[in-house]
Amino acid sequence: MIIDNHKEKGLLKSTRSIFKALTILSLFIAALLLLASCTRSVQTGSRMRDPSGIDGGHIAYTGLDGNMYIMNPLEGEAYQLTDDASPGEKNRTEYRHPSWSFDGESLAFVRYRADNSGNIESTLFISNVEGSDKKTLLTTEDIVPFYLYWSPDSSSISFLSSLYSADDLLLQVLSAGGGEPAYIDMGQPFYWSWSADSSSILTHTGGSTVEKPEEAAIKLFNLSEDTFASTTLNYFPAFFQAPQYSPDGSQLLIAAEMLQRHSTLVIARNNGEPQDLLVDWQGPLTFSWSPDGKRIAYVTGRPSPIGGSIGTLNILSMNDGEEKSGYQVQSRNILAYFWSPDSTKIALFEPQIIAVDDSQETFVLAVSVLNVADGSVKALTKIRPTRAFLAQVIPYYDQYQRSHTIWSPDSTHIVVNGVTDDDLPGIYIVSTEGRGGSSFLAHGIYPFWSWQ
Repeated sequence: MIIDNHKEKGLLKSTRSIFKALTILSLFIAALLLLASCTRSVQTGSRMRDPSGIDGGHIAYTGLDGNMYIMNPLEGEAYQLTDDASPGEKNRTEYRHPSWSFDGESLAFVRYRADNSGNIESTLFISNVEGSDKKTLLTTEDIVPFYLYWSPDSSSISFLSSLYSADDLLLQVLSAGGGEPAYIDMGQPFYWSWSADSSSILTHTGGSTVEKPEEAAIKLFNLSEDTFASTTLNYFPAFFQAPQYSPDGSQLLIAAEMLQRHSTLVIARNNGEPQDLLVDWQGPLTFSWSPDGKRIAYVTGRPSPIGGSIGTLNILSMNDGEEKSGYQVQSRNILAYFWSPDSTKIALFEPQIIAVDDSQETFVLAVSVLNVADGSVKALTKIRPTRAFLAQVIPYYDQYQRSHTIWSPDSTHIVVNGVTDDDLPGIYIVSTEGRGGSSFLAHGIYPFWSWQ
């Protein structure tokens, strides 16, 4: 359900305790489990109210029938890449986890087939935009791939899998041309970032040093060598998730425990040597470089019950040879944020409780957009988030920012996944520039825009 701001009624005061909001959030996640059994065979959409407002790109998503689709939002029609899904049957087949290559020419996704005994066969595919060239890269019953991340040069796919035989997660890299996947490392949890030239991977495994002193580690893997040589960096990981290479590949962004248990946001050279200490804080931290490399956004706050953190968004300008400058966004309850491709805006998501009527309240995510240059925030809409978005994307949004985008390539619109008025997962396009409003495109989950 998209809730227009001018139609909303009974919005609770912002001073209400966030504890109640987060309690409702936990209950809402449980309620959304009911949506998993919904199936539909027909995918319909609607044209944008202002088709001239978007310049390029396609949206990939999983339909309610379990098949994979690609949509051109200007046309409002979904092109079906698969047709053999059967999510409601005992022998289930579903397609999930679409991931666009950075050149915008290929889509990777996973098919799951489960038999009556609970055995799962996973198959990794790639396809061109038209669906005329679909290739099978990997079929396995030993692992379950669930997160895909293309290399910046669009030649390889890194993917994270769960194992039947261990609690750790497995990271592998597979050429888009086929072949055997290459082993990188194992750990739990597991986060990583590609270098700009696709020759290296920066990983963070094992959580924080405080929680898992024997397992927490930050490593560099050199993929230009046949052995994929690794180096463990001399840092004690703090409470953070996804590390990041700078957009030009010359620096690393990590969070480490320094002297006297101070957690510090650290910029290091691409060989791991420390270069600059940016911020000291206490508690969890998420961060992300702007696509142009000129700013860093980070959230400091408290743990969120669905993972990650919730707190205050800070914007830090990276001025070469000068003292760093920045500002805080007014809200203290940022649950997730996503940079626009042109680095001028950030989409913000905040949890709220609103009154549906005199006797009923519901949990929503308030969606707004930050103008990075002047710090102003414009409210856009409110959504009842789908289970897929709330439980699988939002808690790991810093990792998803490395590999996926909810933004149109021209930085004018975002795609969001909200529950419709008929209580089904829906895909909506939201204008961030005050024109066109929100448009329903189709029923489905996991909507992501192509990078080009």
